[in-house]
Amino acid sequence: MSILPSPIRPELALPASLGGFAVRLLSPDDLEAIVALRREALACLTHPDAYVVEDDETGFLLQHCGAGGVTVGLFEGQILVAYAAVGFPAMDHPDNLGSHLGFAPERLGTVAHIASCMVRPAYRGHGLQGTLLKARFALALAYGRRHCLAMVSLHNHPSRHNMLKQAMRIRWAGELRCGSHLLRRQVLHLDLRGRSDGAGPVEHWLGSDDLDAQRALLSAGWIGVADRYASCGSAELGFATCSP
Repeated sequence: MSILPSPIRPELALPASLGGFAVRLLSPDDLEAIVALRREALACLTHPDAYVVEDDETGFLLQHCGAGGVTVGLFEGQILVAYAAVGFPAMDHPDNLGSHLGFAPERLGTVAHIASCMVRPAYRGHGLQGTLLKARFALALAYGRRHCLAMVSLHNHPSRHNMLKQAMRIRWAGELRCGSHLLRRQVLHLDLRGRSDGAGPVEHWLGSDDLDAQRALLSAGWIGVADRYASCGSAELGFATCSP
């Protein structure tokens, strides 16, 4: 288990409010409220694979409330409006997403997992996912984790869209074992202390569910940098070259 250290840069602590809502880090005492929010959000999924619930949901949530990560909560009064989790895996943890990108051991120790984020349906449409993504970047830096990695379903277009807007890039695609589930996922990456990725213009558009074509481009050195929506509700992903 990854044991959460004290923040290396406490000056990057969260503000008192985000997006007009009160904000604080959640604790195990908030577990019931988190689960209730998740039930509402998951009931509205447009595709069953967009988010697959963990085998040990309680263990996953508690792991991100102090043992191996932190979870940000937004509140309107006593109502939990949204939450977003960031994990800090140990460099030798088998689920460290950096291993899929070929990270060296020392770099694996600087990985932050941009994990689950859900917004209560009645409060959607106000950019809270993007707001909470930036909050998690700040928390990652506060804990000395510069490499932010996220795994996203091929069918989770809103989450991937928000990540691409914040300069995260698709660097890997394939099948990931998550407990009892074998999932088709993309891994997005952002180095919070790195220079620009130097991505050129989009030269290839691929269907978001065309995993084989994505893998072929990614293995050839391309990266996913953009998305667009088709009239039927499907999405396409734009791939570009990047500087070494």
